[in-house]
Amino acid sequence: MKTRFIFYLLSLCCLFLIGTANAYSRVDVGVTLYGNDIPFKRPNGTAQEHRSIPIAIPISAFTSENHSIELDFFEPVGEVEIIISHEGTIVYSSSMNVEAPTLKSILLSSELSGSFVIEIKGTNGAYAYGNFSL
Repeated sequence: MKTRFIFYLLSLCCLFLIGTANAYSRVDVGVTLYGNDIPFKRPNGTAQEHRSIPIAIPISAFTSENHSIELDFFEPVGEVEIIISHEGTIVYSSSMNVEAPTLKSILLSSELSGSFVIEIKGTNGAYAYGNFSL
């Protein structure tokens, strides 16, 4: 009887810990970006010399649970245009000059859900795009 009570008590504690861990977990989903054969333009300067192994797309993207998409620019890419569309309609458009590694957060309307397309265009013709869902 005593052993059974201890087993039930330990089981209850384990279930509580598992439920608590799930409640505090953050869900970030990566967005796969595809691009053309033109590399993003790097600004001039001695600190901006080319690497021996260039990064094809120096940008990563992921969605957050607060209805936003995060863009992580690993290196300077100069002037870029960012466009996000939902079912063929542009819901976000912006230009920015990325002169240093930067993390940009784009908050989208909580009224929108479903499939989105993100496009990142460089001034030299470089292009990256990806699909994501919210």
